[in-house]
Amino acid sequence: MVQNQKSVYEKLGVKRIINAKGCVTTLGGSLMKPEVLDAMADASRHHVHLNELLTKASNRIAELTGAEAAFISSGAAACLLLTAAACLTGKNESAVLKLPSLSTERNEFLVSIVDEHTYIHQAFRTSGGKVISVGDENNVSVEDYANAINSNTAALLFFYGEQSKAQLVEVVELGKKEGIPVIVDAASQLPPKSNLYDLIEIGADLVVFSGGKGIGGPQCSGIILGRKDLVDACVMNASPNSAIGRALKVGKEEIVGLVTALENFVETDEDQLLNEWLNRANTILQSADGISKIGTDIKYYPKGGAHTPVEPVAIISLLDLENTAERIQEKLVSGDPSIEIDIEENSLVIGTMSLKTGDAEIIAEKLSEAYKML
Repeated sequence: MVQNQKSVYEKLGVKRIINAKGCVTTLGGSLMKPEVLDAMADASRHHVHLNELLTKASNRIAELTGAEAAFISSGAAACLLLTAAACLTGKNESAVLKLPSLSTERNEFLVSIVDEHTYIHQAFRTSGGKVISVGDENNVSVEDYANAINSNTAALLFFYGEQSKAQLVEVVELGKKEGIPVIVDAASQLPPKSNLYDLIEIGADLVVFSGGKGIGGPQCSGIILGRKDLVDACVMNASPNSAIGRALKVGKEEIVGLVTALENFVETDEDQLLNEWLNRANTILQSADGISKIGTDIKYYPKGGAHTPVEPVAIISLLDLENTAERIQEKLVSGDPSIEIDIEENSLVIGTMSLKTGDAEIIAEKLSEAYKML
């Protein structure tokens, strides 16, 4: 029997971490459940016609979400590029083949700048579109969109999470009035699972979710939900077709893994899940019991009021101890295991949704050691 066999990361010399930041791309997204991994392994053992698999898997996702149509691509950013392409080409095969050099006047995308993710702007430009910024970094109103609309407007892009559900209702009404599609970037807005259904019911034409965040699927997967004609246009622009989305290839393993993860996600008992996360937060905060220089609290993220906060997050305030949060963060990151947390002002911000069983106890132990520097 082989003992002390190295993990794949150890063989590569890569340090494993405890992720208390959440399902962020730079830390590998989510951790997949055994049944998802089993489904992916099963898919890897057989050849299939990829278009057939994509069609039937997408139909299953539409069934699970109640959407008119659905499609799978290689991540939320990839899905956004495809939605942009779909709004430029429609179901015109000749137009699909000409992207990104399609000559069309209706090629402007109104993008709110409350979310300044450069790669999203690049995705829309890659499709051949032009990005027209609306609003400012603090707010964008329906009037900002309305004032920027002209005969060249191809679609309105809405960042759910940074922008609220009430604002989405107004923007959708504007889009319907002007005959312009509304694309919603909701990549990281699961849970709550109600977002899978509510954004479509409000009337958004296309909604994009990451497959590798709250759903718990492969990181290189994403979902497009929405109007059948526009989703069909996304399909025409996507891999494995000879189109601009060929580079956005998603494998049979990721397709099957995503469907399996979504089936599990929609059956999740959210109350039980949130209670588990809350218990983790309380375990972490116990590390500060009896230390007068430290204040503790549990807050629910995402904050800002754009939609209902979901994740209980442990907040450890270091009061008047200037620059101490950065020092503790550095100690946790450099430790073994390495622990990734956020800081805000002079507080430690420790997320719970991406922790594994036992991680909260390890974090509490390492924090207790770090407090000795106070």
